[in-house]
Amino acid sequence: MYKIIGALHLLLPLYQIIYPLLFSANKLGDKIYIALFIIILLNWILFKGECYISYLYKKMKDPQYVMGSNVLDLADMKHVFGFMTPKFTEIFFLVLQIIFYAPLIYYINYRSQLLGYPEIFAFIFFQIITLLRLRKYYNKDLFAFMEKYNLNYSINLFIIIFLVYLLFKLFRI
Repeated sequence: MYKIIGALHLLLPLYQIIYPLLFSANKLGDKIYIALFIIILLNWILFKGECYISYLYKKMKDPQYVMGSNVLDLADMKHVFGFMTPKFTEIFFLVLQIIFYAPLIYYINYRSQLLGYPEIFAFIFFQIITLLRLRKYYNKDLFAFMEKYNLNYSINLFIIIFLVYLLFKLFRI
């Protein structure tokens, strides 16, 4: 069961990279593709930086696991692929986000004209900033300051409202 969860978690990024390269423009398929990224970003915010797949795995292995306490440990993927250490994960997802996901999201939006350019650029920006912020890639003192003054909560609330708006607009077109 544990290897199945790890394999499923690996299939998601593969789909996110392969779909735009193998499939031609399809309004519904492209909407689902963009919506998947929006849902993943919502997931990161609501699950304190964790992917729900990893969280499920960690909770199954350790019922005492606290959500968000070890976001860089993708134990589910590591169960299948031993090289998925926290340091590898930190670099891998940042590169994946900037080199692959951002251009592919833009490309899918461009070919199907799903959202306006300011909206898609804002989404990509929020996705990268959220990844950096929730996974704590940057200055720890800045993160502590943001926590102290509830800035993370305010930023998350704003982004959640924006993402719900995007989902509404995406499926209303």
